[in-house]
Amino acid sequence: MYQQVKHLNEKKDEFIAMTTHELKTPVTSLRGFLQLLQMHTDSNDKNALFVERGIKQVDKLSMLINDLVEFSKLQAGNLGMHFEIFDMKVLVEDCLELYAASNSHPIKLHVSGSLEVHADRLRIEQVIDNLVSNAVKYSPEGGVVEIDLEGREHEVMVRVKDEGIGIDDKLMDKLFSQFFRAVEPGYNIPGLGMGLYITRKLLNVMVGALT
Repeated sequence: MYQQVKHLNEKKDEFIAMTTHELKTPVTSLRGFLQLLQMHTDSNDKNALFVERGIKQVDKLSMLINDLVEFSKLQAGNLGMHFEIFDMKVLVEDCLELYAASNSHPIKLHVSGSLEVHADRLRIEQVIDNLVSNAVKYSPEGGVVEIDLEGREHEVMVRVKDEGIGIDDKLMDKLFSQFFRAVEPGYNIPGLGMGLYITRKLLNVMVGALT
């Protein structure tokens, strides 16, 4: 029975990996075509709004695919790491450029202490993006997103605070579980419930690689 379940689980992981790989290319191409169309569409044209909405929907689809890709890598233990020394403040500022144009979710960054770390820059960027995008996504009515970077003796503490819908205290222990989504009825919030699960796993893998 155990071998059968293990075999089915391996087949599931293979299916996820194959499917996400096949989806990434057409989705990337579709976004490129929509961007070209946007460049050649006058901002006053009534079709400009539809092109913009199309790009946003493709971005949502890309987000879901990327989550599935990372999930399959984590499950298979194929997550490569490249460690280097870098400044967390610079990395976070780079991440926040994606949200700079947002009027509904202004972002405030607070910095203190030394912020030099030894870690996988790409994976830390992914972690920060997951946390900030979650703060924005779960604040459908808008509001300020605050990020605190506090350098300590041997670590950097990162805190992300939003003015969103919040989460019931009873559900906090499930927050980093795979496929868990603490969404109240009436809120149309996209996602598979894997962002925070992946975030936790990435950090655990990095800590394990350094010890």
